[in-house]
Amino acid sequence: MSAATTKKGKIFLCFLSILGSLVPFADLDLAACHARVSRKKSKAAAAELKPVLPATTATSSATPGDKQETVVIEPEILVADELMRKGEFSDAESLYHHVLKSNPSSLPATIGFGLALAKQFKLPAARAQFEKALKMKPDNAMAHAGLAVVMYNSLQSSDPRIKANRDKIIEEALEECKKGLAIDGKMPEAYFTMGNLYRTREELDQALTAYEEAVKIDPKYSEALSGLGLVQLSKDDIEAAEESFKKAIEANAANSTAHYGLGRAYFQSGHYEQALKELNTSLSQHQESAPGHLVRGNVHAALGESDDAIRDYQEAIRINPETIEAYLGISEVKENEEELSAAIENLDRAIETFPDQAEFRLRRAFLAMKLGHLDEAMDSYRKLLGKEPDNIKAVHGLNRAVYLKSKSQADSTGGDDVFMASDDFKESRLLIHKATASKKDQGECKLAKVIIDTVNGDDLDALKKDAFKNYKPATNSEHLIFSEMLLVRGDLRRAGLELAALIEKTDSVQELLALGDTALILRDLDNARAAFEKASESKEKAAKYKRRIEKALGVIKESRRIAEDSVQKGDSLVKNKDWDKAAQEYRSAVKTWPRLASARLGLATVLERLKPQSSKNLDEAAENLRAYVSLDTELKDKEATKLSRKADSLETRAEKLARKEDAKK
Repeated sequence: MSAATTKKGKIFLCFLSILGSLVPFADLDLAACHARVSRKKSKAAAAELKPVLPATTATSSATPGDKQETVVIEPEILVADELMRKGEFSDAESLYHHVLKSNPSSLPATIGFGLALAKQFKLPAARAQFEKALKMKPDNAMAHAGLAVVMYNSLQSSDPRIKANRDKIIEEALEECKKGLAIDGKMPEAYFTMGNLYRTREELDQALTAYEEAVKIDPKYSEALSGLGLVQLSKDDIEAAEESFKKAIEANAANSTAHYGLGRAYFQSGHYEQALKELNTSLSQHQESAPGHLVRGNVHAALGESDDAIRDYQEAIRINPETIEAYLGISEVKENEEELSAAIENLDRAIETFPDQAEFRLRRAFLAMKLGHLDEAMDSYRKLLGKEPDNIKAVHGLNRAVYLKSKSQADSTGGDDVFMASDDFKESRLLIHKATASKKDQGECKLAKVIIDTVNGDDLDALKKDAFKNYKPATNSEHLIFSEMLLVRGDLRRAGLELAALIEKTDSVQELLALGDTALILRDLDNARAAFEKASESKEKAAKYKRRIEKALGVIKESRRIAEDSVQKGDSLVKNKDWDKAAQEYRSAVKTWPRLASARLGLATVLERLKPQSSKNLDEAAENLRAYVSLDTELKDKEATKLSRKADSLETRAEKLARKEDAKK
């Protein structure tokens, strides 16, 4: 005998409280999560109940001040209500419909039928039932709340018309909730729906208040407790969120949203095994949940289980192709496995689907730089700035790529004239100027303009030597750009110190990895090593990034060895007065490890001795001599001053020689 049968004669005054279990969270994509239970089961339950349960009656006073009216509640409705609470919505729909065939004017069956339809996202039919209920009784609070549910659920549609009218739909749904509450102020379902609507609109304080009202009226309202937990998670109150989700599960162990939320909370607090357990439970109850697969993918990634992580990310995309985080998750897993080309290919597919998604282009460009594909990186940044002219992240990325390209050209050809005259450079500089023009007083924009103008070869005397002497960056992002500006201007020592200070104050593993990657791209091996070593010491997501960190530290170690070997070879060649080959070895060392002081001094020395002398060689000698002075912290002031004067002398000689070279041309 069914559980409903044991409740003979019970008057079910608040049978519509099932609405709370009816409204799905957008987080779980419940549209595709319908209960698959045979209709025979519901009919058998009703047949079993009929011989022992006569039609019951109850009194209702939905409208304050109205006279109590008698409402007949058929036995099938009792069974249907119980099925709704169990999540067996299709069976409940059959029973409500069965009642309406014999009694089309049954208000409880009409509303129950509407709720069962809405739960299964049969929204037009659900709306028709609630509108019918309001014709039967215009002041029916639950019918107004039901209409709000239909409107809220419609927001999950991919219909462009729905998306275009999103704000209007939310506002109308909130109005329906308020109408219902004006009739019955103790209706937790309406508060719950309001909470969902406010949370969708990212008005977290209002959502929190609405959920709290629902729980105040019904402390065991599982779905409202889940909503409360999700808002608390969004406000980073993880302890409170965990407590809310546990209460929700205690009230209803079949609440997949609560298991999902608790899994998210455990994940955010670093309890990955517990998170996996809760997310497995949630997905066993509602398999077609994109957010559930997304977060479980994050957990697998954190545990270093790359294949499982990618499977979950791919499932999230299958269920909801607009799950942006899943595309990024796959690329991050590939990057952490040092499969950078595969990561880029995944981002290319994402860009095809979402050409306006800035994060995809930003990540793709950065990965291209990690691979040394500077032209690809510049192209990605320029395309993004073409769509979003003031995207400051793209400005900084493009600046970095342009600087590296100019250095690469100078290293390979002894000058960067070809690149500086190219359309790529001109377009890049124009985009950066355009992006920074309207915000030239902002620190990051001011620094960005200095970088591109310096790369262009603009007269640095226009900038006072002490213009940034006491500069204090306002944010971590500005701090990084400040360090890069100093690097481009040739102040290698201070640039390194600024980046080191930024690494020192950074605790987030992801931010440390980003700083390590940036330092490695810029060939600042010391700071790159510091960032990756600090990241490796953290227990946060250690398994996830283990291979990436080990690979980076290996590259740094090998680069240092190669650079030092090149210096030793250069020193040997100097003893044999083989200046040309010595210059090649020192240049190789500088390219591999630009902050290696001995390589800078060796290169400056041999460039001055190369015959025949050229203005380019003398300019390069002066640049490297200044770099040496900046990098060698053990130099005494007197010696540093002497070498700086020599650098000035080399520049003067270079200018005179350049005039002679021009005259000959």
